[in-house]
Amino acid sequence: MGSIIQKNFTNIYFYNFKGYGTIIEKLLIKFFFNKHYLFRDFYKREYLSSIGKTRFKDHKDIYLETSKLLDSFYKDIPEEYFLYKDINLAKVARRDLHLNLSELLNNIEQLKTYQIKQNVIYKVEYKFFKLLNSNNIKCKVSLFLTLLYTSLDFIYSVVIRNRKNESNIIFDTTLKIKESNNISKKNILAVFSLRSSNTTFLKLMDEIGENFNCFWVKPEIEKPFNKKFTKVYKDKALNINPEKKHYSAGELLKCLKNSNKLNEYIHQYILEQLFIIFLQNHKSYMKVIDILDETEKQINLDGILVGLNANWIYNICIQLSKKRNIRSIYFQDLFMHEDTFHDVNADITLTSSNKIRQDLIKFFKKENNEIIVSKDFSKFYPKTPFDLPNLIKNDSTNSIEIFKKSLGIDLNKKIALFIGDPGELYNSKEHKYMDEYNFLNSLKSNEEYFSIVKKHPSDTSNISNIALSDSNNHDAIVSDQMDIYDALISSDVVVSQSSTAVLEAIILKKFIILSNNLSTNFYKNAVEYGVAHYVFHSSDFLQLLDKKDFYMLNYEDKMNKYLDEVYSSDETKINTSAIINMAINE
Repeated sequence: MGSIIQKNFTNIYFYNFKGYGTIIEKLLIKFFFNKHYLFRDFYKREYLSSIGKTRFKDHKDIYLETSKLLDSFYKDIPEEYFLYKDINLAKVARRDLHLNLSELLNNIEQLKTYQIKQNVIYKVEYKFFKLLNSNNIKCKVSLFLTLLYTSLDFIYSVVIRNRKNESNIIFDTTLKIKESNNISKKNILAVFSLRSSNTTFLKLMDEIGENFNCFWVKPEIEKPFNKKFTKVYKDKALNINPEKKHYSAGELLKCLKNSNKLNEYIHQYILEQLFIIFLQNHKSYMKVIDILDETEKQINLDGILVGLNANWIYNICIQLSKKRNIRSIYFQDLFMHEDTFHDVNADITLTSSNKIRQDLIKFFKKENNEIIVSKDFSKFYPKTPFDLPNLIKNDSTNSIEIFKKSLGIDLNKKIALFIGDPGELYNSKEHKYMDEYNFLNSLKSNEEYFSIVKKHPSDTSNISNIALSDSNNHDAIVSDQMDIYDALISSDVVVSQSSTAVLEAIILKKFIILSNNLSTNFYKNAVEYGVAHYVFHSSDFLQLLDKKDFYMLNYEDKMNKYLDEVYSSDETKINTSAIINMAINE
C-alpha cells in the first residue's frame, strides 16, 4: 500500500464552518494534542492527519453531488424574504455554499475512514453532533467545545453586524452615457469582477466597439496591487449608496426555519452556512445590485457580457439578465485548463476549450449551438500556456546553469520539481502534506536528482517545510521565491497533483508525474493521451521514474493530439461582433 507516513495528531480534524484562527484555538489544540476533539478550521494549521481516500471518483463527482443537494435546498427556502430589486440574494451566495459543502462531504468520508482505522469516538460541539451521527460517525457532545464556539460565534456576529461597509466603486469608460450613445447601435455592458483580467475585457471591448455601444463596470474595490489601475480611472468613479434595508437575524432565522427539510441535518448545515455568508456579504451584494440597476437606468441594455462565473457578481448579472429580459453572454476571460468544471447559465458561451463545451453539453444540458469554441478567443488573454515557448531563452543551457548556481545546486544534478497547491481546496491540507512528503521521501535515495518544492504563491502555511523536515531529504529545498518559468525550464521531471502549471510543463515537454494517492484524478485526459502519468502509491514513484525514457518516446505527437482535441486548435479568425449580435437577436 505504499509508505505513506502516518502522523496521528488525532485532534486535528477540521470541518469548514467558521474557523477563527484565534490564539485561544491554537493554544487549546496544543493542550489537547492527544485528544479526539474536532476543532474548526483555522488559518495556517500545521498539524496534519493522513486519512485516506473518499468515495468520490473525482472533482466532477463531488461538484455534481453538491449541486444536487443545493438544488433541493433552494427549492425549499422562501424566496420573497431575500429579494432585493428582483434579485435573490440567497442565490447569490450559492458559489460560497458550494465550496463549503464540497469540503464537508469530503471531510465526512475521511472522518469515517479515520474512525475505522483508529477505533476512536470523536468529541464535537453540539451543533455538529446530529449531523455527524446521521452520517454514521460515532461522536459525543463536548460541553467545552460547545461553550467555546457559542461564545466565539456570538462575538463574531456582533462584530460583523457593526462592521463598516466600504464603498464600492464603479468604473465606466464613459459615464456620459446619454451623450455618447449612438442610437443606431446596440448597447453591451461588460461586468468585471475583481479577479477578472482587465486586459482581456478591455481588448474585447476595443474589438467590438465599432459595432456596439460598449460600456463596462467594475463593481468592486481595487486591491492595493491595482492602485495604478484605480488612479487612471479615478475620474470615472461613480459612488452609489444602497437603499436602507435591514435584515434582522431573528427574522432571517425564523424565515429560514420554515424549511420542511429542517430535520435533514445536511440542510441544517447549509442553512447555517447561508446565514453566515449572508450576514458577511449581503451589503456588498446590495451595493453591486444598486450599481447595475443604476447603470441599466442610464443604458437601454441589449446584452450583458460576463466572465469568471465562479465569482458571485456573475450570479447577480445572470439573475438580472433573466429578470429584465436581457441577453447574457459568457466570455471565458481567463485561460482554463482541462479540469475546469462549472455550470454556465448564460444564453451563449464563448470559450477556447473543447473540454468545457463537452462538459456543458454532457453534464449541464447545454445545446451545442449555445457554445462557440475557438482558439482565436485566446488573442484577448494577456498570455496563455501556449505562449510559453516564446519565453524560453535562446541559450537554454546557460539559463539552466544560472538557475542551478543561484540555488547552489550541483550542475551535474537533474532537477525534480514539485509544484505545490494552495492547500485550501477539497480538504487538501492533508493531501498536500502526503503528496509532498512522498515526493521528497521517495527521491532522497536517488542521487541523480535534486528535489525542489515550489510553493504556490497563495500558500502561507508551513506544510511544505514540515514535509521536508519529516522526509529527511538533504538534497532538497522548499521555495516560494523562484520564478515558476525558470523552474519549469530547468527541471527534468515535474510532479504535481492539480496545479495549472502542469499544462505549461506538458507544452515544455517535461516528464510529468501526477501524484494520485487519493484518486483525485486531475488531468485525466493528459494521462489518457500519454503526456502525463499517475502514481497511486509512493512505492511506485521510483519505478515510474526509471521508465522515463520509454514514456517520452513520440512525446511530441502525443502532446499535439492532446492539445488539439482537449483544447481548441481551430485558428480560424472569429468575428466576435457577429457572434454577439447573433446572440442578442435570437
